[in-house]
Amino acid sequence: LFVVWFRLSGSLVCNTIYCHVYEKVHLIKLDIYNPWVWVLCFFTQDLAYYLGHRAMHEWGIFWAFHQMHHSSEYFNFATSIRKNAFIEIGALGFNLLQCLFMPPQIFIPHRHLNWTYQFWIHNEYIPHIGFLEYIFCTPSNHRVHHGRNPYCIDRNYGSILIIWDRMFGTYAEERADEPVVYGLVENVKTYNTLWLQWSPFDFYLRKKGQMRDDNGKQYFPGFWNKLSAIFAPPGYLPGMKTRRFLFWHYLADNTEGIPEVE
Repeated sequence: LFVVWFRLSGSLVCNTIYCHVYEKVHLIKLDIYNPWVWVLCFFTQDLAYYLGHRAMHEWGIFWAFHQMHHSSEYFNFATSIRKNAFIEIGALGFNLLQCLFMPPQIFIPHRHLNWTYQFWIHNEYIPHIGFLEYIFCTPSNHRVHHGRNPYCIDRNYGSILIIWDRMFGTYAEERADEPVVYGLVENVKTYNTLWLQWSPFDFYLRKKGQMRDDNGKQYFPGFWNKLSAIFAPPGYLPGMKTRRFLFWHYLADNTEGIPEVE
């Protein structure tokens, strides 16, 4: 009940913020009765989801908003609704990009339809479905996204369309010779909902900056290094190569530091 209340409250607050920001910053006023405007919003919302979803995987503290969803070692319909209570807040900035042109009357339905689509792709039963895999996010594509196999890490962020992953180089196809193993690189081993909600924030805001190597030397000494640890890629340690995408950095090699599945 705690999680449901926060999710609903977060959705209401974020939709309200969108409406207020739109009134202040929109540059053009689109006709809400024009069907092409609805088609445009389908693509802009799907792209906004891709960007927000990718940021949550690659941009340090933002992973805390999303880690709970990946903490399940199963892949089923229940996994699709296993969310952090504050995930709407984590995605808010990317949705607000649409305030420049997209009316709330169109944005809000598309936002929730985009979430709704994702329910059915969380299953192990539907196999590869041919050419549709090149356009849509399917169960096969999304199984890769939830895998902890090295080739699965930080791949297939799409919601409805998989074209963004293909365009920006984050696509990986499910391998027939390597079954996907679900969960985190280091599984949480608990069903305590409150712990699952809060512990990732504690890790990035406090514990990661205090990490030490085998000799007891801090990985992130000093205030500025500890601050950078909050926003560095989740698996980043000094010495790892990163690349820039928009306004954050991600690991150049998504398999670096990821152990093979046992």
